[in-house]
Formats: sequence, C-alpha cells, structure tokens
Amino acid sequence: MTSTSPSCCPHAYSASNSPGAVSPPANPSRHTADSGIVTSALVPWNSCGAFMGAVLGVPTLSYLPYAVFNYASPALSVLHGITGFGIEKIEPAGAGAH
Repeated sequence: MTSTSPSCCPHAYSASNSPGAVSPPANPSRHTADSGIVTSALVPWNSCGAFMGAVLGVPTLSYLPYAVFNYASPALSVLHGITGFGIEKIEPAGAGAH
C-alpha cells in the first residue's frame, strides 16, 4: 500500500485527497488539534511533557488530575464524531443548485 502522507498524521488528509469524502478539510485539522496537541503535555517523553515536568518540578503524570481540558478535549471530539454535532459536512455537488 502506498500513501502520500504518513498514517500518523491525520491532518495531512483532506477532502481533495479522498474523492468520496463528506467532511471538509478543516475537520481533520480540528481533530488533530483537539487530540494530538492538547494531550502532548501528558506524555512524559514528549518535549511538551518534559518541559512542563521540569518547570513544575513534578513528575508529568502528577498533574493529570488538574489537566481536565487535556483529556476532556479528545473525549468530546470522539463524542462529536459519534453524534455528528458540530461537524461540518460537504454538500453533494448537485444538492445546492436548484
């Protein structure tokens, strides 16, 4: 299987890359921001987690109970994906022209 972008980068995929896509290119980047960026502070070997642990002077996971946004954001993103609430959709090509 050949791919033009790595599977670890969901933001690299867009409607132009997927002919049958029903979501605009902004959605994958939104989900990357909602999950990948905010959770990086909770990963001890990540530069963000290492920086925060060094600045706070505590182990990275010790501030987990106070980082509600960091784990609530991916959970809400999954909930939005399941329910479709707040997710933009692309209209079919002939749907808007009457």
